[in-house]
Amino acid sequence: FCNCRGRGGLTPVPCWQAEMASSGQMRPPPCRPPRTPHTRKRKKPAETVEGENPAAPDPVPARRLMAVVSYDGTDWSGWQTQAHGKTVQDALEARLSGLLRGQITIAGAGRTDAGVHAKAQRFHFDLPNTPLPALGLRPGHSLDEAAAAVQVRLTGLSENCGLPSSIQVLSVTPAPGGDAFHARDSCVGKRYVYTIREGLGTPFNSRYSWALGRQKVCDLEAMRAAAAHLIGKHNFAAFGVLRDGDPRDPIKDLRKLEIERWPSGPSEGGDTITITAECDRFLYHMMRLISGTLARVGLGIMSPDDVKGLLEAKGRSGEPATAYKAPANGLCMEEAFYSTWGGASALGLAGSTGGSSG
Repeated sequence: FCNCRGRGGLTPVPCWQAEMASSGQMRPPPCRPPRTPHTRKRKKPAETVEGENPAAPDPVPARRLMAVVSYDGTDWSGWQTQAHGKTVQDALEARLSGLLRGQITIAGAGRTDAGVHAKAQRFHFDLPNTPLPALGLRPGHSLDEAAAAVQVRLTGLSENCGLPSSIQVLSVTPAPGGDAFHARDSCVGKRYVYTIREGLGTPFNSRYSWALGRQKVCDLEAMRAAAAHLIGKHNFAAFGVLRDGDPRDPIKDLRKLEIERWPSGPSEGGDTITITAECDRFLYHMMRLISGTLARVGLGIMSPDDVKGLLEAKGRSGEPATAYKAPANGLCMEEAFYSTWGGASALGLAGSTGGSSG
């Protein structure tokens, strides 16, 4: 028998090694107890009932953010990205791509022209599905935390936020409606304001208003009479640039068109006239064509009936009067709406009062 015992140490067990040891051929080593056979059963794969689909994977968390930006468009070639890279969209994408360490593409509520300004342009972008060490975020962070971290790094003075002084991000929040939100396609209306200066203006307001010239004064009642013909749902082909094959519908719903005069002191270079328009969507150059035409009515160059005739012509050539396009510098996008019209139902900044290309 060997000098070990069987399982449990109760019964001596004979062993060939012990026999060799008794004959002096080797020292008896301890024996290992026999292995217990593996009896654990493997789990069967879950059976699916006929007609049922297997469990769907967990949904991917939303990664879309919405930002509000204000900019002076004087030195920019408009909003939409261009090959030379001198647009507001190009500047924002370059900053976001560097901050988030990946190629970021944004989409705006409207595409303002070169020289046009915005007080509350909105755009959305998607966070990359990678860690965001530059934002100081830990794994498992919420979308609200990511939005707050991006906002901190994009807002403030230009030397701190990495953007030119003519572009200022006002807020960054999770997109309403998650990844289904689209800054342009989800928009249900926009507000533009055009500013006219009766007189010469000054170097301090020339970037943001159209100066009519020395001793130029508008007849507001004539302008308002002409504007009354434009309010409502009409074919605005005469007040928009439509190229051959353009799929956009020229029928738009102009909900508001208000004209006001704001007295200014001599240091301002003349009184200010504002033309405020709200529409479901604007045609290309539509706001500038409406503003320029109304200014001509105010100066006596055109009549309110001429405006009515333009609208009824629906863009046909050969009409005695044509719409006049005002300069870009007087135009500003004020607000973009994403639910019902006006008030608390409009997304954005409290008290702010922007759109597509005007």
